[in-house]
Amino acid sequence: FESIFSAYACEISSGVDANKVILKIKSVTIDDDLFSSYFQTASIKETTVSRYILTEIYNLENGGELKINTNSAEVNLEHIMPQNKKRWNVSEEDHKRYLYYLGNQTLLLSSDNTSASNDSFSEKKIVYSRSKLKQNQELMNYNVWGKEEIETRQERLLKTALKRWKV
Repeated sequence: FESIFSAYACEISSGVDANKVILKIKSVTIDDDLFSSYFQTASIKETTVSRYILTEIYNLENGGELKINTNSAEVNLEHIMPQNKKRWNVSEEDHKRYLYYLGNQTLLLSSDNTSASNDSFSEKKIVYSRSKLKQNQELMNYNVWGKEEIETRQERLLKTALKRWKV
């Protein structure tokens, strides 16, 4: 998008009607409704993409008071409902569907992520309680972790994402 928007800026500088350029911009972007519909069911398997999105959302929510460390060796992507579901009472279908939802992912110090690993949700909550991130502290408000909780958290993340990537 950087090269596209740069070209549009040059057009405006050269005297092209700004309204025409705005129409061009709208043709290569999506509106909030379409963004929302995609985000609500976003299942992202690529760790770097999930880390980027969560980092941007968390940084905005934290208002600059606490910046996310982007070093993946120090801060890991954590699956709240783990990739290995042995200790979790979740159907294969729900595990497959919700595992990579952003609402099921968070950022956690590497040492804590290793500690939480595939533990039950109640055991993971002990690890989350030590986190300085309010997003992990919020997980303490849940007694169980399943599809409803993942969808609820995904909706909450969407509200911030709409502010972060406002078109």
